[in-house]
Amino acid sequence: MDDQSMSSEDFEDPEEWDDSDQEPVGLTALFGLAPLIPRHLLLRVVERLGLSVVEALHQPWLEVQSDGYAYDAFADAVSCDALVDAVVEGRDPNLIREVLQARPLAGAWMLRRVAVGLNDLGDPQLAEIAAEVYTHSDATFAIRHTLARGPLGPAMAECLLADDTPPPTHLRPLLATGDPEVARRLLRLPAASVTRSEQAQAAMSLLERGLGGDLKESVRPVPGHGKPGVHIAAELEEAFAEGVPSGAEAPQVAALRRAAEEAQTPRQLGLLLAEHLTWQRQTLDFVLHSPHLHDLNALVGVALPRKTRQLLVSGLRQECPTEIGRSLLDHRDAADEPDTALVTPRQARHTAPAQDVVRYTAPVGHLAELMDPTRDQSSGGPMDLLDRAQLNVALDELLKDVSPKALLGAARGVPRSDGTLPELLASGTAHPDTADLTPEGVEFLHLLLHFAPAETVREVLSRVSGHDALGLARHAAVWLTHVPVDDKDEESDLRPYRSVLCATARTRTDSAVRDMLADTAVQAAGDTGMRDAAEFLLVALDAGDVPGVRELAGHHLPDAEPWLARSEKRRRIAWEEVESPEVGLAELLATKPPVRRIRRPQNPVAWEEVIGF
Repeated sequence: MDDQSMSSEDFEDPEEWDDSDQEPVGLTALFGLAPLIPRHLLLRVVERLGLSVVEALHQPWLEVQSDGYAYDAFADAVSCDALVDAVVEGRDPNLIREVLQARPLAGAWMLRRVAVGLNDLGDPQLAEIAAEVYTHSDATFAIRHTLARGPLGPAMAECLLADDTPPPTHLRPLLATGDPEVARRLLRLPAASVTRSEQAQAAMSLLERGLGGDLKESVRPVPGHGKPGVHIAAELEEAFAEGVPSGAEAPQVAALRRAAEEAQTPRQLGLLLAEHLTWQRQTLDFVLHSPHLHDLNALVGVALPRKTRQLLVSGLRQECPTEIGRSLLDHRDAADEPDTALVTPRQARHTAPAQDVVRYTAPVGHLAELMDPTRDQSSGGPMDLLDRAQLNVALDELLKDVSPKALLGAARGVPRSDGTLPELLASGTAHPDTADLTPEGVEFLHLLLHFAPAETVREVLSRVSGHDALGLARHAAVWLTHVPVDDKDEESDLRPYRSVLCATARTRTDSAVRDMLADTAVQAAGDTGMRDAAEFLLVALDAGDVPGVRELAGHHLPDAEPWLARSEKRRRIAWEEVESPEVGLAELLATKPPVRRIRRPQNPVAWEEVIGF
């Protein structure tokens, strides 16, 4: 098997890529629609765009754009499961290899997706590809356990053992494949490279296959290499005291069987983990590659020393089991039981899936801290952007059916709430509509409005009192116009504040609110880095029939004439393109422009017709 393993660090720095600021034509639309396009058409769409799959997934332009929808497109591209799935389902080993080697970002994500796809197919002809994924330097313990326990596990193990002896970290998860050669080699590992229970399980697997003679030969001392099976020497001596055992149920192998089973229960798994991490000072990577720890959800509810849990959580990051990560998001008992709160809001996105972070973080104030983009100035790299985008999508999904009354009630109840966001929204309708929002409530409502559907935002803004509308506008305006210039980039993504200001301008007729919005637009227009925000806000005020807006634009915008020429109709058409990108994709791909129809992605689409195949 050729060594195809490459680390994400092996690729050139993104700044060295050619044409890094040029978006390939049609790629944004492609990634937005990829999950909806039938798999059998997806690769042909990429081909019609004049791209290879490798070029589609190798996109430096996404990292350098920060305006418009490049942020969302970046998230779609980095996590475009549909395109990777289509490549794997094509069963072309060479194409899969190209994709694995061409990805400079999110290496573990790519490998995880390919591993899942290979398991779903279960095609023995892809066993060599599975072996290359398994040995990839970016592969995590979870990826290796997934492949070893999948339908390709035995064939993959055969490929891995054919060329050389895998290192202990790679060999130990393969014990789950049942391959006798894996068991033989594991018995010969040095004592520091294998655990007692693993060697006992290897011995029992040979006995279960009637290979007692092989077991006896495997543990025969080899001059200069030490004694094989050193951890279970006493059990082996007892097993062979009266000759080769007849099988795994023979009375003389009872001690060996107990040694093999000692790490199978959740409590014993917890003891094994604590023992190796705390007393024997083994690395976390060594422990997690144990075949016994392939499913860490078994540790939920098991009492672990605080130090062990902290190391487990900090070391797992995206591999943290769902149940463990979910339990750590609830900090309500942290004051009484410090061990229950091992993660901060900033760490939460590496501890649990985005959906769980949004639904199970408590108190809900921690979620607000995590979601507010201006509070975390330390994260602006590709994977940080992906994490935040995934949280945005999860919050969008949660709020899409929430009533305006529930949103307002949640904002009024947040200062006193120690529950989760779903709990707060469920109780939101019980709060009176007359009470003004606290400053904390204003900030929280602003956060929810950014993720709520447009019609809900308009309804909420029309319902709030003049006092609260002014408070919302002031909160957004302060951030929009007073954040230092150096922070006005993707790290401190200010579009949420611009969007709420624009929605307020279109909805409210209060003179105090509109005067304040006009002043904000004037301030933004005087800042080179904020002129785009000023234009959006002035357009919103103009759409709301606020008198004097065009005079303000003509006086304060340096390029007033071009701005005045961009009518509201043009802005509306631009939004329609975003809402129905399949139309734009069809026009890019078809040999002649199709009849223009505005569609919504959630409605059925005749893709063969749209794409022109």
